[in-house]
Amino acid sequence: MARPMPRLLGRLAGRAAAALAAAVLVWAAAGLAGDRPLEVEAASLSAILDLAGVSHVRVGRTIYIIRGGEVVGLRIDWHCSGLVSYTIFLAASLLLPMRLWRRLYWLTAGFLVIYLANILRILLVAAAAEKLGVEAAASMHSIAGPLLLLGSVALLLSLEAAEVIRRGGRL
Repeated sequence: MARPMPRLLGRLAGRAAAALAAAVLVWAAAGLAGDRPLEVEAASLSAILDLAGVSHVRVGRTIYIIRGGEVVGLRIDWHCSGLVSYTIFLAASLLLPMRLWRRLYWLTAGFLVIYLANILRILLVAAAAEKLGVEAAASMHSIAGPLLLLGSVALLLSLEAAEVIRRGGRL
């Protein structure tokens, strides 16, 4: 008689090891990439702020919002780039049993949703900085990050898990 529990634990341990390896690889790649991806993200945000009519100046990966006589600096860093949220999503997603093509679908969708949530988060911080000043921007940064990014991760994982359950554990 087969013992399903040890086999299940073995599969789960294998997925957990893959999740850990993927998370380490993501952060290693980020470290090797240096500041360039962050500067590209800052340039993208600067273009969006231009479209929104927000008065600002971008220097490298820092965006300075000008509000009257006050200047608020928003520095794009790896921890602010959505990478932490995506790493959490990636690691948790790899624990779910599914076929490769569905996993690629969810990882791609997750990246896009988390990236857009992060753009929205930074725009909200910038709007708070422009309209209300430094303290409001700091408060918005503290509130919007967990709400939008971790909320996106929770929603994505819930949808992904629901799909796995609906399809009987294997997609």
